[in-house]
Amino acid sequence: MRILCLGALVLLAPSVPAGAQSAETPGFGEVVLAIGCPTSPCRFQQGEVIQLKLTFTAAKAGYGLRDGVQVGDGLALRQSGLDWFTAAPSGCVGDPLEGSTVGMNPSGIFGMPPLLPGKPFSLSIELNQWIRFGCPGKYQVTAQSSRAFGGAYAAAASQRQLTLVSNPMDIEIVPADGQWQKAQLARILPELPAPGAEYSAFAKAAVRALGYLGSDDALREIRKRISDGPFTADFRYRNTWYVLDWEMARLELLRHAALPGRQ
Repeated sequence: MRILCLGALVLLAPSVPAGAQSAETPGFGEVVLAIGCPTSPCRFQQGEVIQLKLTFTAAKAGYGLRDGVQVGDGLALRQSGLDWFTAAPSGCVGDPLEGSTVGMNPSGIFGMPPLLPGKPFSLSIELNQWIRFGCPGKYQVTAQSSRAFGGAYAAAASQRQLTLVSNPMDIEIVPADGQWQKAQLARILPELPAPGAEYSAFAKAAVRALGYLGSDDALREIRKRISDGPFTADFRYRNTWYVLDWEMARLELLRHAALPGRQ
């Protein structure tokens, strides 16, 4: 495999992940993708919401971005075929939606802003939507994204999808403090949506945060609200805006139930 390195950027012709669409790899220096952490060192408690930045920078005009941001909080959504993340070592790392019975957000929810030459364009992402850290430790996280494309001002048929690979970023996951978990749960519970609630980005974030938390108290609160079996048609109807978020919580409930000594 041919690898070109420039500072923090690594551009390569990667093997496309299973289920992903094939895409062209950009030429040297076309668009740079960087992944960044808001704190240094980059350290989070296990179960904490991990917000990071993906930053795209084009060297010249003619490139655009499928931004896929959520209305209300500007968070970039996890959508089919747009982004992938890897973490090494991978022994305790998993996909929070593995085994899901709910369809992913389609890869069609996005604006298409142009990338202005030399002007970084950043998206906020919640790494927990892609990666679940099952145990504390030090990891290197790398992003791969197909959001950028060439031919920003051309007809759709002439646009050229790019596959970008970011710099590796060091991150540390530390054991969660019990008092912190209780405080987080107290913050989350009033923000959860009632059945039939209208769309709210902040209520969606609360459902996801409840699923990420992983404490016994958080799991009990999930169990009060949902079954650990696949969602019924009625549940999906009454929770239209929140089904995927509750699905992450349901799968976390199943993972903990499967641990030795759990019922």
